[in-house]
Amino acid sequence: MLQTMIKQRRESSVMYRDAGRNELAETEELEIKIIEEFLPEQLGEDEIKVAIETAISQTNAICVKIWVK
Repeated sequence: MLQTMIKQRRESSVMYRDAGRNELAETEELEIKIIEEFLPEQLGEDEIKVAIETAISQTNAICVKIWVK
């Protein structure tokens, strides 16, 4: 839900800038920063790989296909 709110505000910001309404675009960008404070920290690609490898090794899965079942 928060990601959707951010996406909407980014789109609005672009439209406002295209229309020369920089003050409204800045308001949208400020709101994005506020909403982002409520999002959990995003994992990087390396952290995701480590988490997957750990889960596979802990479940003794041979591959992801077996692990997903």
